[in-house]
Amino acid sequence: MTKNKFVQALNFLSFNLGSVKPITGPFKLQMELTHRCNSRCPTCGFWQEKKHDEDMSTEECLQIIREAAKINVFRISFTGGEPLLRKDLFQLVRFAKQQGLKVNINTNALLLWHYHEKIIASGVDSLAISLDAPIAKIHDKNRGLEGAFEKTIKGIKKIIAYEERPKILICMTLNKNNCRYILAMVNFCKKLGIDYLAFEPAHSINEYWNCPDEMKMSSNDISEMEKQMELAIEEGNQIVVPPFSYYRQFGKFLKQPEYLRKFRATAGYFFATITANGDLYSSPVIEKKIGNLKKDSLINLFFSKKFMNERKRIKSGKHLIHWFNSTGPFDMSMYHLRRIHLKEIFNIVKSKRY
Repeated sequence: MTKNKFVQALNFLSFNLGSVKPITGPFKLQMELTHRCNSRCPTCGFWQEKKHDEDMSTEECLQIIREAAKINVFRISFTGGEPLLRKDLFQLVRFAKQQGLKVNINTNALLLWHYHEKIIASGVDSLAISLDAPIAKIHDKNRGLEGAFEKTIKGIKKIIAYEERPKILICMTLNKNNCRYILAMVNFCKKLGIDYLAFEPAHSINEYWNCPDEMKMSSNDISEMEKQMELAIEEGNQIVVPPFSYYRQFGKFLKQPEYLRKFRATAGYFFATITANGDLYSSPVIEKKIGNLKKDSLINLFFSKKFMNERKRIKSGKHLIHWFNSTGPFDMSMYHLRRIHLKEIFNIVKSKRY
């Protein structure tokens, strides 16, 4: 077992004993390299931003990666916006790998076909790709861009053709347009040769995460989604990523989001987000700013009194409710560990999600 795995395991134990003081850095660090994006998703506000001249420089990103390695961060996820729009992305990936980190790129895959050789050469461990339906018309509508499906699939096939390649995780954001195609997506991904498939419900939280009324699921839609999800878990358990209990909370999240406060949120403890301009937050929700990494270090801010108070606030349940695929599964995993739910724990370990 590597040092960072061992220390993170001790951190899991500390969290499950009720601590709000992590003994090491976050398990996963999400770095939004830019809010520029070549998609036009109606549910996302990043691409609508007009100002991008405050994006972190290459050296500022490299310094964050150095510090992340020092505090035993296990995985770093480069996201956006669209990270493939950053010319230094592959330099950052290679450097993070040299520092001993697991590296993921979150992408809409529109440029995957163009950069497939550089992606393979970078040594990135995984690609999390947004794909919202096995049908071009629906995916393109959800992404606000005609031809998006064709480009995305073209890029995926380029990566899959390599014998040694990063793992591919397809992320399907569920809404009124696609909630009846969950099982079809499972079968589509199996045929395509995808490694993993995950889902998350479209959110309405703030200006960055806002599902338009016409895309919100009705009660009938939610019922159909829940039926489809059970079939997907049953028939797609080889590629649908556990914990399955995370998906089974979707209906409750959409109808009674306050119910999810029963699960202690891991944001700020195992997870932290850095926005494109260097601001540090506990989660992708971008709720309470801890500080800015252009002015202070990741180490100082993560272990600061201000971040400690933020963890106390989250533990008390006073945070905005969200159910993202980046954090929700971790919340459920810790819930199962605390209660020694052996079946769920076995499925999580077997899947090698973490």
